Amino acid sequence: MMTSAPDCPYQLELTNTFSLDIVVQGFVLKEPTGRKSYVKGKTIRWNVNSDNFTMDVLIDGLSSELRVGRDQSITVWYFNMIMAQDVKLTQSDDFHLMFDMYRVERRLALVVVVVDNSCSETLDPMLDNADYVPEPTIPDNDVLLVGLQGCPLTPSKNGASYSTSPLKQSAQVVPSTSTIETDPFDIVEEYVGVDDEYMHDVHVDVSATCVEKGGDVQVEKDDGDVFAHHEEEEVADIDPAGYSVVHDPENPDIRVGALFPDIVACRKAIRQRAIIVGFKLAKIKMDTTRFIAQCAHETCKWRIHASVLQDGKTAMIKTLPFEHNCPTQKLSNCTMASRGWIADRIGDWVKKNPSVGAKDARAKLQDEYNIKLEYNKTWYGMKVALDQMHGSYEDSFPLLFNWKAEVEQKSPGSIIEIELLKNGNKYHFNRMFVAFKPCIDGFLAGCRPYVGVDSTSLYGKFKGQLASATAVDGHNWLYYVAFAVFDSETNDNWEWFMKQLHRAIGSPPGLVISSDACKGLETAINLVFPDCENRECMRHLYANFMKKFHGKVYTDNLYPAARTFSERKFMYHMNLIKEANPSAIEYLDMHHHRLWYRCGFGEASKVDYLTNNISESFNKQIKDFKGLNVCNLFDRIRELITEKFCVRRQIGERLKSRILPHVIKQLNALSKTIGQNKILWTTEHEAEVTLLDVKFVKRHIVNLQNRTCTCRVWQVSRKPCMHALAFICSINGAEIQTYVDDYYSVEKFKAAYAGRIPSMTDKSQWIHVDLGFKVHPPLQKAVASRPRVQRIRGWLEPGRKIVKCKRCKEPGHMEKTCKVPDPKYVAVDDDIPEDEDVPDPSISTNKRKKDDDAGDAADNEVLINLIRKKARTTPEKPNTAIKKKTNVKIATTQEKTKNKAPLMKAPTQQKSKKKTPVKKTTSTTKKTKKNVPFAPVLPPPPSPPVLQPASGAKRSLLYWLGG
Repeated sequence: MMTSAPDCPYQLELTNTFSLDIVVQGFVLKEPTGRKSYVKGKTIRWNVNSDNFTMDVLIDGLSSELRVGRDQSITVWYFNMIMAQDVKLTQSDDFHLMFDMYRVERRLALVVVVVDNSCSETLDPMLDNADYVPEPTIPDNDVLLVGLQGCPLTPSKNGASYSTSPLKQSAQVVPSTSTIETDPFDIVEEYVGVDDEYMHDVHVDVSATCVEKGGDVQVEKDDGDVFAHHEEEEVADIDPAGYSVVHDPENPDIRVGALFPDIVACRKAIRQRAIIVGFKLAKIKMDTTRFIAQCAHETCKWRIHASVLQDGKTAMIKTLPFEHNCPTQKLSNCTMASRGWIADRIGDWVKKNPSVGAKDARAKLQDEYNIKLEYNKTWYGMKVALDQMHGSYEDSFPLLFNWKAEVEQKSPGSIIEIELLKNGNKYHFNRMFVAFKPCIDGFLAGCRPYVGVDSTSLYGKFKGQLASATAVDGHNWLYYVAFAVFDSETNDNWEWFMKQLHRAIGSPPGLVISSDACKGLETAINLVFPDCENRECMRHLYANFMKKFHGKVYTDNLYPAARTFSERKFMYHMNLIKEANPSAIEYLDMHHHRLWYRCGFGEASKVDYLTNNISESFNKQIKDFKGLNVCNLFDRIRELITEKFCVRRQIGERLKSRILPHVIKQLNALSKTIGQNKILWTTEHEAEVTLLDVKFVKRHIVNLQNRTCTCRVWQVSRKPCMHALAFICSINGAEIQTYVDDYYSVEKFKAAYAGRIPSMTDKSQWIHVDLGFKVHPPLQKAVASRPRVQRIRGWLEPGRKIVKCKRCKEPGHMEKTCKVPDPKYVAVDDDIPEDEDVPDPSISTNKRKKDDDAGDAADNEVLINLIRKKARTTPEKPNTAIKKKTNVKIATTQEKTKNKAPLMKAPTQQKSKKKTPVKKTTSTTKKTKKNVPFAPVLPPPPSPPVLQPASGAKRSLLYWLGG
């Protein structure tokens, strides 16, 4: 029975149409001539009507799709949700039970297993309703079916139109019970959703394929019959005089008469066989038409000869006279595993797992083939596989202009800026900025004016920085505004990035830019966005502060001071820190003079985040892309944004309320936590709200007309606080959603994702741009050591490695970089008078002075060094008179108070009675008195002027603490 496809690809009501994913397992086909050939597995998708689908229809459809041998039969299996096990279909009555189990999903998977009946007594070639069919042995850990079994049909993360799950549903995932280190910044209010859209059930009907082209959505309907099979015979464009070649690259058939598609495939098959069996090839002779080799072992007579047939393409093994009688070569390093062989074996695996490295690839190949591989060979083989997938590093930069032209044609208004650097006669890539038109319009129309800016290091061949500007929508889901690539975090690069960002989004009213301790970013924000509110990530500030100041008073007061919305509480906590150590307040005012506390936040952005978690969420989301070439990196990010926009736009179309249900659900849950309270009405819209069940009884004034509360939570976040909820819920007929800001509305959410990211073809079909010159890779500074892949963990992050100095016993630095001088390496001469100046032992004095006017002061210093060196290096000669020498030794600071003798000067210096006056130089080298350790003295920081700031502007801590 024919089934018509629905008008909308996303169908929510229940029908009798089911989608079958028939997974055919690979099997060995036995032909009547006795020849065996391997048939790869495949997946067949049918749209069927459950009322008319029977066993006869299934067998007829499979017979037209598969070709099995005379002694082979077909068995069909499915997962029975009631019995929680795999069940074989034997009669038509099983179909009704099967369809009833998956009536809600309307999608199920069947697995087809071809069984060999040659050894059984009962032969059933085509499973024609037989009473007995030999059951195949199926291990419990095998994944038989790939499809949806008991789970909602949702778009997968890799962009497919359906998700996959194994057939075995009886296995349950046990949550981890390992102890996790408490993170003070891991709080619900700082949460940013990345993949939360998958909690919304979006059912996709595979009978209609949705193709997004530019700004239009085209629906391709399937007019399939009971099963999607065309009765017309396919026209095969095959030469009747040609050879039919069935070749398995993983398990090649190496025998006389074996055919291969070409001579290259033949050579690869012989190499694969050598690695599997464990022998080496020697005396290899090959060209475009033949391949000759023999076993490398001296006593083994095995040899092989293969050549091309008359068609000029197909290769055949013609000579293989002997078998192997040599020992295995698997116990030593495998020399037969070339870079190309490694690339062929791990190509698909690396594509599915882009974050794996050469070490993982080496372990995989060694376990799979039981061989030993060198790490360097595996690394180069993995590089070949990556080049085959993504192209070469050098060719990726000219493709950026083709990618730009393609995006600008599909999505006019998108901002893509590429800058080149001219070095002599060559043009090198410098930096690139991308902001799609739908992202720009969606941010301005549906997102709050809050942007997080940060950068992350790239660990591919281009060791640059990926900068990003991200925001949040009404759901607090991550929103993508713009991203760019440049070589390093410099003032010039950050200023260029912020100018491009200003070109894209302008300066919306109440704009807030949040960042961390990036180099040069603060200066660029103040220069390009002088009127915006500049916030600093509290997590980075807290980590930097705790490196210098340790103690319970800081941990108990600094973060609570940042979290509170009340100015009085903020002053209370900061005064406690000031009483313990006033220099801590001066440090915060000097080094962290941006907004990091909520009591100073403005009320226009409607975001109360203390951390820059939205940028960190984006960096984690694209973590697997950072090793790609720049062109592939940008295209993968475009694919990610395209998928998110498509799914979230579908979610928005299903929402019918005014405010997002997720926000109302949070407020309803918060209202249920309100206990005993007291509400005193002052006017129709104003009341005093007192919560009596809290630790400290607090009373606040709530005004529903102005939507304000004296706790300031409602003003900053624009969602009712607990006091406002207590007042609203006490009014009969009042609804919470009435008092929620429009930025949390469904209309704003739809406006944010109204645009469509352009669909693009592969790079071979992009618009070709001829620049008239070649774009070379960027100029990079040579790095002496191996490039770092994992970033250095922060001070507060779990798993960090805390370094402790062995000299001063303080954490945070090593002994090599310690500023406290080591007393046991201070050179002291007892003959130096107390009023003489000695050079700083931490500064080398072996270099010749450039200033000729230094006079006797420089000569005395050189003389002292020579005397010390002679006393340490000159051995005593036997049978000679002991001469009087100056006593020079290495002593600690406790031994510096012993008896001292005057220094004996050289004769050349004793003759000169007059001393040339020493001119003062501008050298930074300082001399210290004897027995006084070197300690640089920093002048106190100038106190900033205390001014009355405007609302939402940064206020000095001295202003808060009364000067």
